[in-house]
Amino acid sequence: METVTMNDADTPLMKQYKKIKSEYSDCILFFRLGDFYEMFNEDAKLASKILGLMLTKRQQSPMCGVPYHSALTYISKLINQGFKVAICEQVGDEDTKTKLFKRKVIRVITPGTIIEENLLNSKSSNYLCALVVDIVGWGMSWLDVSTGEFYSINNLDDKNFNDLNSLISRVSPKEVVADSKTIKFLNDNRINFFRDNIYEFHCDFSSEPAWSNEPVWQNNKLALKASMLALSYIKSVQPEINAELKPYYYDDNKTLKLDESAIKTLELVEPDYDGGHSLFDVIDNSKTAMGSRLIKKWILNPLYDYYLVNKRLNAVDYFYQNDEAVEKLWDEISRIADIERVSGRIINMTTTPADLIGIKNAIKRLDDIKKLLNENGFVSVIPEVVRKINSLDTLKNLFKLIDEAIDENSSLKVGEGELFKKGYSADYDELKSLISNSQGIISGIEQSERERTGISSLKIGYNSNFGYFIEITKANISKTPENYIRKQTLTSSERFITPELKSIEEKILSASEKIKKLEQSLFREIKDQVLLSLDELMEYSSCVAYIDAICSLAYTARKNQYVRPEIVSDDIIEIENGRHPVVEQFLPPQSFVSNNLNFNENLRSIILTGPNMSGKSVYLRQNALIVIMAQMGSFVPADKARLGLVDRIMTRIGAHDRLVRGESTFMVEMKETSSILKLATKKSLILLDEVGRGTSTFDGIGIAYAVLEYIHKNIGSKVLFATHFFEITKLAEKYDGVENFNISVKEWVNSKGKTEISFLHRVVKGSADKSYGVHVAQIAGLPEECIKRAREILNKLETREIDLNTTTNVLPLFSSNPLIDKIRMIDLNKLTPLDALNILNELKKEADE
Repeated sequence: METVTMNDADTPLMKQYKKIKSEYSDCILFFRLGDFYEMFNEDAKLASKILGLMLTKRQQSPMCGVPYHSALTYISKLINQGFKVAICEQVGDEDTKTKLFKRKVIRVITPGTIIEENLLNSKSSNYLCALVVDIVGWGMSWLDVSTGEFYSINNLDDKNFNDLNSLISRVSPKEVVADSKTIKFLNDNRINFFRDNIYEFHCDFSSEPAWSNEPVWQNNKLALKASMLALSYIKSVQPEINAELKPYYYDDNKTLKLDESAIKTLELVEPDYDGGHSLFDVIDNSKTAMGSRLIKKWILNPLYDYYLVNKRLNAVDYFYQNDEAVEKLWDEISRIADIERVSGRIINMTTTPADLIGIKNAIKRLDDIKKLLNENGFVSVIPEVVRKINSLDTLKNLFKLIDEAIDENSSLKVGEGELFKKGYSADYDELKSLISNSQGIISGIEQSERERTGISSLKIGYNSNFGYFIEITKANISKTPENYIRKQTLTSSERFITPELKSIEEKILSASEKIKKLEQSLFREIKDQVLLSLDELMEYSSCVAYIDAICSLAYTARKNQYVRPEIVSDDIIEIENGRHPVVEQFLPPQSFVSNNLNFNENLRSIILTGPNMSGKSVYLRQNALIVIMAQMGSFVPADKARLGLVDRIMTRIGAHDRLVRGESTFMVEMKETSSILKLATKKSLILLDEVGRGTSTFDGIGIAYAVLEYIHKNIGSKVLFATHFFEITKLAEKYDGVENFNISVKEWVNSKGKTEISFLHRVVKGSADKSYGVHVAQIAGLPEECIKRAREILNKLETREIDLNTTTNVLPLFSSNPLIDKIRMIDLNKLTPLDALNILNELKKEADE
């Protein structure tokens, strides 16, 4: 038996460890020793801190470990911290000379290559991204090894990498790898989409896979290289993979573009704060994890294709109208295991017996699903799905194999000698019979020896030191036969063995060992057979996911009283009594105040004013969400909706988490606004909330005015522009196609003579005449002294004579003389004599000009 000693740093065991560790220096090595995974040296120091383990030390070598049966709990903590974990297992018998087991790393677990079910979010994909960039353009692949989903794309016309940034935001990879040239290019050009979470990996691009000869890959070489990089990395960390993974070329031109800002500010798939709710939370009512993951993909990748949008809407509409048939179909779908993720484990050859039972039960429902689809006219709206389901009869052979082999009533663990049904393997049955009858055989020998010796108290026992033994009490020692061999003397008895007993023992014990090895061998053969059906299983899982997702959208539409949007070719957005799909769910029934929106060729920009807390941001977001829902193929929360396709939704709302990257609120705001001005088209929808608020009032007004004017004159996008700068409302007087709207407020004086307000949340034409900021401050609980002082200052400011009328094309400021404004802003109490001279010099220069 292998012994663990640290008395000598150069023991065979430590030499073995150091050799393996040198090959995986970028990983924390989990080194299997018996029932534990041990870590040594720097790995032990690091892991002990993160995992809260006790650090021991033997001969100056730090060491810590975790039980193998609970290792995943510890591995998940390391993965969440961004570390890679190499799993080193005992893979052979003990060497008789060195007393060492053969060991090797069977896989490396990284954030983007997780396949363990309890380390994954069942409702989210887990993508590894591979990126290749050169002077021509970029190629990107993303692969979810837990499901086998694999896509690749390249772009030769994205100089500023805006489309790449958008795609990365929508894919949201857990891990990104790139070749050395790409890393250098990104560093030289200061491009950091990945917040430094990108890793260099070498790939031999000269050895192209067989499928690379297809025209789509020969015409998209950067996509091909990105795919090869992803595959090379996967095979380096998961060498057990046998299946050939092949990517699909992804057409991003048929997708409504969403960037990181839009995804976060609209709270599409994750809430903006703990305890919040996202659009995904509201519209995902899927009954399988496969359906949930597909809904999430649809939300992040709405369609930009008239035919495809209406095709999906037709399916949802049909499911909406035929709820009785759909309910039966959905019930069958709900009973199917996550065979998409099981397919991932088939690829990685880590399939478990429980996975096979899940596959068997899924195939068992295939005929019922097929019957429901064919009998209820579903072929008219989801013909591809029905056709695929009808073509999966070959899976019945797999069902038969699993059904005849695996015993569902066993522990469903390989190596315990009880996994396979009787009749599957004659050798297995023989060994199992020997083991199961062993007690009877021993009892028979015991009875025979009692009769032969005349010792009625004779008994046969077992211990791990010397196996089976015959025990005779001291009172009957004189009756002991000559062929008995003494093994142990106890206080009141003696223990003996016989050659016959040892022979039976050898057969029984070797049978236990043989059946474990045979069971492992038979299960490997079954996994090989299952691998042959991988394509059919993946087809099946995609059909189940699609049906489940459509069922979910139809159910949500019925439950939340959504309507089917009309998709038109005109460049319009007409929404009648639209509602925010998330906010309305957490208010009393019928209490959400709905509002209209009517963008057309005659109205392109809406300036929205009104007090804080009145619902401006909700109005902006709800209209963007309705567009996204419509283009993903969902019904929408409104009484009526007619929409022309939108190519891009861009938002400037809040600063999100980018403040932690060392960027000020205003810098974030300006970068996002700059991106909008560069990328927006006439078909885009833009949401701008309080542009310019992060700087001084004059600068803010100037920037806000100029931004909206630029979009309206030069781009023509549909713009919802919320602001507290009333000066911006003058644009509606200057340009056709710009109109003012405000959130209405009811104001009255109560019986105590105190002014009170109520937010009606209704969007009406015209600009707001007050901001009601002091009232909001009062509601928020500011001291009465502060409120009183604020009103005094507000009254003084409002009674100043400010001339906003001008005939020039320049934005009017608060004074007709900019020099006077600058002088007013000088704080004399903080000026040094030198500062005063410098300011005076600058003012004189401006005056001379």
